[in-house]
Amino acid sequence: MSGESPTVFDSADVFLLRAPVLPSSSEPAYAGLSDSGIVAAAADDPLMREALLLSSPTLARAVDEAAAGRRARPAQLRRLALSLLRYRLRMSRRATPFGLLAGSTVGAFGGGRPTAALTGGRHKRVQPDLAWLGALLDMRDTTAPPDGLKVVLNNICHRQGNRLVLPVTSRADGSVRRTVQLTGPVESVVRRARRALPFGDLAAALVAGHPSLTPGAAAALVTRLIALEFLLTESMPSPAAADAPARLALTAPDSAGLRATADSFREYAAREAGRGDREMAAVHRAAGSPQSVRVDLAVDAEVRLPRDVAREAERAASVLWRTSVSETDEQHALRAYHREFLERYGLGERVPLAELLTPDSGLGPPAGYLLPPGHRPSVTAPHDPVRAAALNSLYADALMRGVTAIELDEAAVGSLEAVHARPAPPSADVPFSIVADSLDDLTAGRYLLEVAPFRQARPAGTMWGRFSRLLDAEEQLTAFHRRTAEVMRGQTADRRADAPLPVRVDYAPRDRRLLNITAAPDPAGPSGRRIAVGLYADLAAPGNIDLAEVLVHADTQRFHLTDAATRRRLAPFVPHMLNPALAPNMARFLLEAPLMEMTPLRAWDWGHLAGSPFLPAVRHGRAVLSPATWRLRGEDLEDGDGGGDRALESWRDRWRVPDRVRLARADQRLALDLRLRRHRDLLCKQVESEGLGVLHEDLAPVAPAGWLCGPDGVYDAELVVPLFARVPARRSVSGSAGAGGNGRTSPPRTPAPPLRPTVAHLPGGEWLSVHIPSSADGQALLLASHLGPWLNTVSGHVDRWFFLRYGDLATGRPHLRLRLHGDPGALNRHVLPALGDWVRDLTAGSVADGMSLHPYRPEIERYGGAAAMGAAERFFRADSALVLARLADSPETDPLPVARDVARLVRGFHETGGAGRDDWERWLLARYAKDEERHRVFTRQRGEALAAVFDGGHSDDGLDWSAALAAYSAEVHRAARREGWVDAGTVLAALMHMHCNRRLRFGGGLEPDVYAIARGAVAARRARRTSVANDR
Repeated sequence: MSGESPTVFDSADVFLLRAPVLPSSSEPAYAGLSDSGIVAAAADDPLMREALLLSSPTLARAVDEAAAGRRARPAQLRRLALSLLRYRLRMSRRATPFGLLAGSTVGAFGGGRPTAALTGGRHKRVQPDLAWLGALLDMRDTTAPPDGLKVVLNNICHRQGNRLVLPVTSRADGSVRRTVQLTGPVESVVRRARRALPFGDLAAALVAGHPSLTPGAAAALVTRLIALEFLLTESMPSPAAADAPARLALTAPDSAGLRATADSFREYAAREAGRGDREMAAVHRAAGSPQSVRVDLAVDAEVRLPRDVAREAERAASVLWRTSVSETDEQHALRAYHREFLERYGLGERVPLAELLTPDSGLGPPAGYLLPPGHRPSVTAPHDPVRAAALNSLYADALMRGVTAIELDEAAVGSLEAVHARPAPPSADVPFSIVADSLDDLTAGRYLLEVAPFRQARPAGTMWGRFSRLLDAEEQLTAFHRRTAEVMRGQTADRRADAPLPVRVDYAPRDRRLLNITAAPDPAGPSGRRIAVGLYADLAAPGNIDLAEVLVHADTQRFHLTDAATRRRLAPFVPHMLNPALAPNMARFLLEAPLMEMTPLRAWDWGHLAGSPFLPAVRHGRAVLSPATWRLRGEDLEDGDGGGDRALESWRDRWRVPDRVRLARADQRLALDLRLRRHRDLLCKQVESEGLGVLHEDLAPVAPAGWLCGPDGVYDAELVVPLFARVPARRSVSGSAGAGGNGRTSPPRTPAPPLRPTVAHLPGGEWLSVHIPSSADGQALLLASHLGPWLNTVSGHVDRWFFLRYGDLATGRPHLRLRLHGDPGALNRHVLPALGDWVRDLTAGSVADGMSLHPYRPEIERYGGAAAMGAAERFFRADSALVLARLADSPETDPLPVARDVARLVRGFHETGGAGRDDWERWLLARYAKDEERHRVFTRQRGEALAAVFDGGHSDDGLDWSAALAAYSAEVHRAARREGWVDAGTVLAALMHMHCNRRLRFGGGLEPDVYAIARGAVAARRARRTSVANDR
């Protein structure tokens, strides 16, 4: 297509093909049977019987009872027939793998003549249901745990006063939060069980440490802590484990009952799919539960598709990404949380994750986190009026022209595209279905590629994970993982840092049944790293990272996660499709925080129009990004004459609803033909029970047409295509990593700082930190006329002080943060009362509005480390004093005199670091790229700017600003040479920002103008020198 933008993604050479177990042609005849005929057909179909035993044992039992001659009322029989019809439709028209309803295989793009054939073979992977297995193991572990059973402290519990708190549990007994008193023996358990050890050793250690405990009491205490989930055992298989059935033999090898259960699993696994209903029933009897087994299905196939299909998938995914909303609700919540984090901890401070998310030691969880819930209400991303207007235009145009589909051209895509300063996801699994009448048509390019239902794409291989062992696709999974990591390295903006280390996150979901979804091999293989959250993990085993060692810090844009033990940045991921909202808070934060500054690839979103009665299909080239959609409400089926069928037909005529549709619920779709009475009954039943039926146009060809053939006819199918972001050329970093400057274009990688818990200075100590709210005008008056004189009155009790301008997070109201250091006694006896009197006068004079006391947390990492902090605070005092002097004779809205002092700051910082005469200029030009819009601020006053920056005089006005800067700069450069992680250039940039913060009117947005003037003057002077040199 002419004028089309380059694609954002590249496709892998392979794809996951998913297909129902029955051909699409098998369903219409089934719908034509009577109620009893449908039940009889299900009872006589061994594949359906086995599939029902797996997916709905209750429905299977009802079929058996009906087949055995038990009479049912007509209404019961009708409900049973409709349920069976729904399953039959699932088995013939829905491709999502589940039990024996649908299976999967691996296909390829290119590489030879196109072919697409299911050859008829099916292979099962039989595993115990993990909720059932967990209950079985719990019974053993909480009644008679073996002495050799290893236990470990649950890593999501924390102390609160004299109690140990488990904020969320994973066993479905109604409990969410549990606590136990921290008695002496419990304290001993907490101390000793931080690393895994045998049950018997822990009980014996308790007896040795607490002589009043008998061996029986010690064992009972440990057993009780296991039952309450404060201690976790090694019994449950790891989510990455290859063979969960082996756990059956390990639970109690002397139990004949368990051996019989394990034997029944093996016998069922040996049976061909569709011939194992009796063996499945035997499993249920031996296990004592109809929910004891889970099955995944592979289908034998030869599928090789033209590479043109992959290119179409790349284009479709690229358009979806370009038109995706710029900010999701989850990202909006995390950005608000990020602002709170910076407010409390500042830039660079590393905070243990567990401390951060615990409400009594940190901030608590972000908005929307539920396991456990915090105090923040749920939030939604702000409305985008530009996007809304573009959607309105597309929708109105479709209605005006009376069409059921709109075609996105490049102009339409551009109207919906946000300014994507954020990168695309490194990789994505995106599902598609191909609409073609035959393989020949597909090969000739006569096809449509329809985006299958999904909400937000996950990394490549995620939709494969659970099936990779069954499909012998673990090598492909590893290849996807490596390629994703390579893209992440290419997207890393900070060349000084190591690329983030991919680390798998395994967690205990609230509902144990969900463990079946999380069971998947590690794509990194045996060398992969893992963090367990609320699950057993032996930290002595290779690859396990201690959750307690995970640190969180923030820069101005996003969060970063670090392993304190190795100082490596972390890139957490999960190899499965479980919604992160179902994860415990710590696991969810690990997974969502790295995505905060990324624009996700999401399904097409109609936004505020999504609830409309009709939505047209959205197409781009041969891709169907979103199907035509109709919303059938309960009131649409109301008819004065009692004719629901008549009302449905009237509704269809009014909205031009086609015969063939898919009834959608979230990502589940049921194919219906509204010409068939039973299909209409299915639709009306859902609308009756839920009040709404969402219908998508069904584009699949009517059998016998179709591109995927099998022994029994043509099959529906979906392709899961792994896609990888194209990495743009990385801009080289000019200048030095340190302020001294050495001309390197690729600064050395900088390790993370060590964890040094920042001590918050509370009121009553050596620092007094006060917030004084006011208007911007009041703040200007306070700084220009009031602060300096008051400081003179307390100078005998304050040895250093500084101030900053801030805005309230919730309201944006300006306030001044004034920090005063001195002897605690003097601060409390003299300074605090004087402060109160002064602020009372300010309030009476309408200059300020009271005050409040707050902790002061020094930003140690931001300003060069603990050893440099004293010198930093002395410079803050000198800079604050200089600003007060400047504000007395120059307005806070003029960036020109501020640019003069910022240039002095850069020059002085470099000179102390031993840099050459012109290195400060090179550093400034490299650090602050030219902004054409802001550059006009310089060009409008070029002469004045050059004079200010280079000839404006460098007097300190009697203050010790230069000496304090020199002393602090020397400390920073020593720290940079000594500790490695300190970047002198980053410290200097922070000093420049804080000088502008103190100097310029709050909320004026003038700081970029300051840098533009300084940069413009330096660039002009260097250009002039070059010109003169050339003339010579």
